[in-house]
Amino acid sequence: GQFDELPAAEAELLPANIERSTQHLMMEAARLRDESEFAGDEIASAGSDKESAVAASSHVASATATNTNQPREKETQKMAIKEHLAEFESIEGFKGIAVFTAGGEMIDSLTKGKVDIKAIGMYANNALLNAQKATDEMGVGRGNQMQIRAPQAIVLMRCLNEATDFAASKEGKAHFHTVVLLEAEGNTGMATMILEKIVGKIAEELR
Repeated sequence: GQFDELPAAEAELLPANIERSTQHLMMEAARLRDESEFAGDEIASAGSDKESAVAASSHVASATATNTNQPREKETQKMAIKEHLAEFESIEGFKGIAVFTAGGEMIDSLTKGKVDIKAIGMYANNALLNAQKATDEMGVGRGNQMQIRAPQAIVLMRCLNEATDFAASKEGKAHFHTVVLLEAEGNTGMATMILEKIVGKIAEELR
């Protein structure tokens, strides 16, 4: 990718066609540049012997895959999820949102003010699992969303599990819980609409 800075008058004539944060593009460019430089240094230091060069290339590929790709992929994934969570910031009464694994481990979060979203999410996860078990036993189908109204807040809980068993996860299938915290008079309609919109996007990052 290449970035060119244009005068404002020229920029206004161009159509807006960037849909994701440019930070993602720059992170990917930095990753590729680091890999290229690291591979070049390793192979050069191996000398002119062909077998040494081949061994060095293999070593570089292995080291890059384990030490560079994985942390960067994780960071890119987290940045993408954070972008999706940021859509809630414009909702009236927004206090916090977090994404958890089915086991209760927090993947990422976004809060406004002092909110212990991790603790809230722990209780919300338990409530959601119990509700899913109840709807299953009722014979009405697996429930995937709950809303709790309390005097000081509203809690929305959403489960996305692409496996057939609500209590189990399957490799290659997304399974996570999203918890949204709003003020007591928060806009639940808008929050529900955005929640429905972003869970599919988050699933793409976690598969």
